[in-house]
Amino acid sequence: MSNLASAIVVGSPTEDADSILPNSKPICCAVNSSTQFANSIVSNSKSIRKKTYVVEFEEGSESELLQKQVKDDEESFELYNEYAFEFGFSVRKGKTRCRVKDDSICIRQMVCWRTGFKNVNNVGHKSYSKVDYRTGCRAYVQFHVDEDGVYTCVAHVMGHNHAMVPLHERHYIRSHRLVRSEQLAFISNLKRSGIPVADAIRVMRKEVGGSPNLGFMASDAYNALAGEKVKSIDFSDSNQLIKFFAQRQASEADFYYDVQLDNCGNLE
Repeated sequence: MSNLASAIVVGSPTEDADSILPNSKPICCAVNSSTQFANSIVSNSKSIRKKTYVVEFEEGSESELLQKQVKDDEESFELYNEYAFEFGFSVRKGKTRCRVKDDSICIRQMVCWRTGFKNVNNVGHKSYSKVDYRTGCRAYVQFHVDEDGVYTCVAHVMGHNHAMVPLHERHYIRSHRLVRSEQLAFISNLKRSGIPVADAIRVMRKEVGGSPNLGFMASDAYNALAGEKVKSIDFSDSNQLIKFFAQRQASEADFYYDVQLDNCGNLE
């Protein structure tokens, strides 16, 4: 026993510490190093966290989505996303399962945005940390995809272990925020006319009757404009520069340019 560094005494994972009787037999786990001891604590806390699931909100007694059919992956996401907005939670795409014979999708899950837990293992030092909203929620919908590509909802878990977002704050939910193409074109035109993006967004808010009806936040508009700019430069400055040289060579007889490529065909 001299080589044992530490020991931990715990009760049943499904019981609280105060509910363990003095005469009950605890589970004793002895380890022979501090690292193994720390790992045992982490694994034990994970098992307790996984077994403890308290439903705080139930979407309903019967599902509105079961047996509904859509034609592709995006429509299946939109179906669950529109349904989620009525209750006040966000969604994201979950796991898929593929067929062995042709690697096509046969199962697709759409999950609540608070599904799972943040992976805190092997995380180095960070100058900042984001707020972790995940609570291990188990709410999801599952679609079966036939060989024709038709998505059919075959499973729907409706119990959430967290509260829903209030109605006056639902326009902040990530999966419900989207800058539509016509909105982006309107902001781009005003920007080219010398009007700041912030003022353009204020005008749009006034037209639709406030931020809840706009459908996106100011940061989403800036990100959409940046994405359009990336598309306009063809994903890299070097490609744009080569196109510019080619145009000059076509219009100027005395203009010459050349580039050097490596064995893989990339610019040196």
